[in-house]
Amino acid sequence: KVVAVAPFGKKTATEVKSYLAQHGVMVDAAEEMPYEKLGVRGTPTLMILDGSRRVLALWTGSLSTEQENEVVRKIRSLCSKGCKDL
Repeated sequence: KVVAVAPFGKKTATEVKSYLAQHGVMVDAAEEMPYEKLGVRGTPTLMILDGSRRVLALWTGSLSTEQENEVVRKIRSLCSKGCKDL
């Protein structure tokens, strides 16, 4: 399941979901959350969480092409072990 989370006061969940869709990133849901509860140092931050919401991987800031490839490799690696826990 892919969930986009936006800090309150930045963009609405609907705006985030729309923005991602325009860039070819489909998410199952979008939520808004107070910034301090996100536990991130800055935005954008990309996290891969397991089914228990434990952080499996984290990237902060705009991603380079190599970092984007790293994200894809990580997701493929995790899914090769079974995506049901993500």
